[in-house]
Order: sequence, then C-alpha cells, then structure tokens
Amino acid sequence: MVVITTQCQGSRQRIMFKCLVITYFLYCFVNGSETPVIGILSQETYIVSHLFPNEKYNSFIAASYVKYLESAGARVIPIWIGQNEKYYKRIINYTNGILFPGGGVYFNETGGYGQAARYLYKLAVEANDRGKYYPIWGSCLGMEVLFYAALKGTDIRVGCLLRNIAIPLNFTEDFADSRLFADAPKILISSLRRENLTYNSHKYCVNEKVLRNKGNFD
Repeated sequence: MVVITTQCQGSRQRIMFKCLVITYFLYCFVNGSETPVIGILSQETYIVSHLFPNEKYNSFIAASYVKYLESAGARVIPIWIGQNEKYYKRIINYTNGILFPGGGVYFNETGGYGQAARYLYKLAVEANDRGKYYPIWGSCLGMEVLFYAALKGTDIRVGCLLRNIAIPLNFTEDFADSRLFADAPKILISSLRRENLTYNSHKYCVNEKVLRNKGNFD
C-alpha cells in the first residue's frame, strides 16, 4: 500500500492549505480550466502503522484514492483530521466536493475521522440548503461514516465479516428511481446482478434491517 502521510500542526497547516489553494487557482488561470477540486479526508493510522514501525504519523490518505480522482480529471487536496470547524468551513468554501475513503478506524475518537466527518457533513448539508451543489461520496468506511454523521453521532454498524471476495449486487425493487442507477445502461445492471463484480472486504457493515429500524432511510 502506498500512503500519503500528514503530520503538520498549527500555523504550518494554514500555510500549506493556502499554498494548495493558490496552486489550484494558478493552475486554472494558466490552463483556462474549471477543474473540480475534491478534498479527501485523512484518517488515523491504525491499519498502516505497521508499515512505518520507526515513524510517528498521525494520519494518512491512501494514494489510490488520489489517483482515482485524478484519473477522472479532478484536482485533489488532503483534509486533515483533528481540526476545528473554522478549518472545515474553509475546506467547503474552496472545494467542489469531498470523498470519505475506506479504511479502519473508530468513529468516537476526539479529533478523529468520525468527528471530522460530522463537521464536514453538517457544513455540506448547510451549503446544499443554501443552493450550492456540494456532493460527498463515501466508499466502504466512508459510506458508514455518512450514516454516523447523518444520525449525529450514532454508530449503526453491525458485524459482517467479509474479506477479499467479489459478489453480485442485490438490487431493491425501486433501484431504478435512484440518482445513482437511474441512467445506468441495462447491460451494466445485468452484469452487476449476475456476475461477481463488486469487491468486498469488510469487518462491519450497515444492513437493510438496521436502516428500516431507524426509520430514517426508507
């Protein structure tokens, strides 16, 4: 695994953030581009600390997420955990969307991934309510933390050990009404239904029963 580590503190963080923003606007000016800027939320180093036994890093972003967004034409900036709401407001103001990546962390830690996600989710909802389209995409752990943030700090994950396996998708009856699949080609839907195309590696998950019990996600 290739990782990007983040270990800045205090004023150095503010300087680096400003440099990233300035670099982006210079890039757009030179290239006449309106390339979207997407923030990726960092997370604690629990699952990668063994790769750096002699180093002390407080957060990381897997480089694969950066390359994933760049391959689609986006510019990427890191979002550090452990910051105050003012910092996350600047993130929302200077970006066009956020990706909550997968990984392995606890949601209830002060200054951690879960707390940062709650800040960002709240600010993103407020931005959308004001008429600014501001999307957040959550992958794996990132999808789970979206529920955590939407429920204001309630973790509804359940155990469902599933490691290194690809399986078909089990669509609900009204899946075609969703924004994600409404315009999807029929051949893609057919393949997703019948073939082992979706990779899964989970220790926890959010299942339909839990969502129904919450009554907020019908």
